[in-house]
Amino acid sequence: MPTEEHLREGLAKDVEQFFPELKKVYEADINLYLTRKAGALNDVHFIDHCIRETFEKARKDLDEMPPGAILDLELAKWLYEVAAKAFVQGLLRLLSQERDRYLGWVFLIYEPAVRPVLAKQLGKNWQHPDVDECVQETFLAVVRALKGKSSEDILTMVYLEAYIFRAAKSAFQQFLEREQVSPRKPPQQVEQSTEEAPGKPAGTTKPVSLNQLEEVQDTIADTDVLAQPEGALEQEELHQEVLNYLAILPDYYGKSLELYHLEDLQQDEIAQRLSLPLNNIKSHISRGERLLRKYLEVRKELETNRAMMDYIDTLPLHQAAVVRRHCCDGHRLADITVEYTRTEENVKASLSRGVVSLHKYLEVSRALKASQEMLAYVETIPDSYRIAVRLHFFEGRSLSDIAQKHKCSLFQVSPIRYNCLRGAFGKVS
Repeated sequence: MPTEEHLREGLAKDVEQFFPELKKVYEADINLYLTRKAGALNDVHFIDHCIRETFEKARKDLDEMPPGAILDLELAKWLYEVAAKAFVQGLLRLLSQERDRYLGWVFLIYEPAVRPVLAKQLGKNWQHPDVDECVQETFLAVVRALKGKSSEDILTMVYLEAYIFRAAKSAFQQFLEREQVSPRKPPQQVEQSTEEAPGKPAGTTKPVSLNQLEEVQDTIADTDVLAQPEGALEQEELHQEVLNYLAILPDYYGKSLELYHLEDLQQDEIAQRLSLPLNNIKSHISRGERLLRKYLEVRKELETNRAMMDYIDTLPLHQAAVVRRHCCDGHRLADITVEYTRTEENVKASLSRGVVSLHKYLEVSRALKASQEMLAYVETIPDSYRIAVRLHFFEGRSLSDIAQKHKCSLFQVSPIRYNCLRGAFGKVS
């Protein structure tokens, strides 16, 4: 294989003669680079088109360069830059022609790059709900901006990637303002705010109690843990049952909820006992309650929804194992901890993330049945995902059958894997 120096010297003498050799050497590398750049988008035709555009542009540029400039080129780096521009221009051209059809591509391509950046800024893992929220806000802003531009203006957005990361930075800053916490600081370093909710006295604000969770989700209205006890024995049994539910939450959520709901402490008293800022306690209680609602709803749905049980297999392996052993087989978290030789917090984290993913699946399933707008949106997502969505949600085919038919893994065929139907574009809240 010719060296880069040999190619430079040859191209400086005769571009027409040596360009096919250049293409032969670097075509596979450019293909790999563009495939990675495409993120979650799996469209071979688009990648092939970008490769052709890359080498056509490279040939045109080389024809216009003086020999001295060619000799100074770092060919690999230069070709990657040409490929990156061809990729963005190809995407912008599609958006300018059929905007509604290709808006989903923006999310598929750039979400895998934006998510780890936001996760690092927030100091959270990639699948944390806070990261999901910031990712969603980022692409909502991008979609709103693209929808507000004319086709001609879209073609001029050559710095689309920079715009998306600026949108991510803005979403991150807005999240911090809402949460009133500082980035990448552990809880004990966050400054305590003395502001309370308007109209409520300091230290006495209480969110919805566990025995009122039925007001939030009708599907868990008849769950025993939500019932009001009548006698002392029932009170004690309820107390223990609630403790069992709190035990599945991460410790910082479970402890705050236990002190708040079972020991009836006010939020400022909990903050003093745990030596944490009041804002952290408010956040732990609110998020812990949301996670518990999702857990109760997912547990109830898994009793009868076979499609949802099938979806468990699309989760990352450890999440799938923990969810199946706990929610489906009824094993205690302590037993699962011993079985998989992991820490209790690690098992709880896997369960929490798995529950959040299953709840997203449940949201999408319900939205497809209830929303005409959602049904119309299905027609705009990439072909491979649209087929999976139709076969699974509309025809009742299991994901494992779809994966076998299309000769791919469950992880690839999962219609929620790349959030094609998630709320990134405002279709599911």
